[in-house]
Amino acid sequence: MSSRLPLISCICITKNSTILLHRAVQCFLAQSYPNKELLLVFESDNEATALHCRSAKYPSSVRVLMTIPGEPLGSLRNYAINQSNGKLFCQWDDDDWYHVKRLELQFNAIEASHTKACVINRWVLFDSVRGNAFISGRRLWEGSLLCYKEMMSQVQYPSLRQGEDTAFVYFLAANKLLYIMENVPYLYIYTFHGNNTFGAAHFSELFEDGLTLASETNREIADILAPGSAVEAGSKRLTELLSQT
Repeated sequence: MSSRLPLISCICITKNSTILLHRAVQCFLAQSYPNKELLLVFESDNEATALHCRSAKYPSSVRVLMTIPGEPLGSLRNYAINQSNGKLFCQWDDDDWYHVKRLELQFNAIEASHTKACVINRWVLFDSVRGNAFISGRRLWEGSLLCYKEMMSQVQYPSLRQGEDTAFVYFLAANKLLYIMENVPYLYIYTFHGNNTFGAAHFSELFEDGLTLASETNREIADILAPGSAVEAGSKRLTELLSQT
């Protein structure tokens, strides 16, 4: 089956976040879409991440790319995509959580809609500092991007340290190349842990714009995100909790 599906390259830019990174890798390995690779991209002076990648002994589908220190996030994304082997690429942030069917469902949506890229318009927001969970407001969530690599000939990520993916996604939308998936917030949990690229004020605005979930749901989502939790079981449970949202 995998030989008939195009390779998807998941792009993970990471820095000094090995516990969360390991969870993101486990989410990748659990994906139901079979033909995939994950590129872990970090600066050459990031010794903790380099040691983690060596000791974790990830399979060959997980590739390591070390770069010179100081490059902005947008430049790192462009570099990683150019080094990838896939026909499509997918943003795969190191501090977030992904449902086992994220790649499969987003790829199917692109194929069915005859577009070049896909994002989801609502996802789960989790405040790990306070233990609160929300369904986000509707927008083009850049971090959920899955896109055909050929689009890099038309648009590149700007060399910014944050917000680099907004211009990319809005170019796709303006040119009617983007499919927007609705009613699948369970595919992605966007987490605030206090050391994100964007600060607390940014997340506070997102939380205020979101739909607050029940306290019991908050606890279940915290369990899904806990180190060592099985991605498959968490995906099943989150689907049950949010499929009617």
